Amino acid sequence: MKHTPGPWKALKSKEQYKTRWVIDSESRACMAVIDVPDINSDKVWQVNNLDAVHEWKETLKEVECNVNLFAAASDMFTALKEVRFRLSLGDLNHIKDEPWIIRLNEVLSKAEGAE
Repeated sequence: MKHTPGPWKALKSKEQYKTRWVIDSESRACMAVIDVPDINSDKVWQVNNLDAVHEWKETLKEVECNVNLFAAASDMFTALKEVRFRLSLGDLNHIKDEPWIIRLNEVLSKAEGAE
């Protein structure tokens, strides 16, 4: 089975009690949903729990970065396959054991479903 063709996009919405991201593509709507519960909206609670509020805001930023990475995955996969193909057109014997070539092949194998 193949992955859903790109490009993929991340759509963000604010819903009651949560922030939601939906990963979407032109060929398949709603491939993934990521929900992050909102922090307690009580202002008194927030003032008394500044560390928790800060941690939640940092978590929300990190989740958003992860969502953007996920949305770019299809494009990155296609670009890396293109790099591997173009490299294969030349004589690779002198670089086949380079760590970056080995890593490139490992990453593409992982994306293609290999362990």
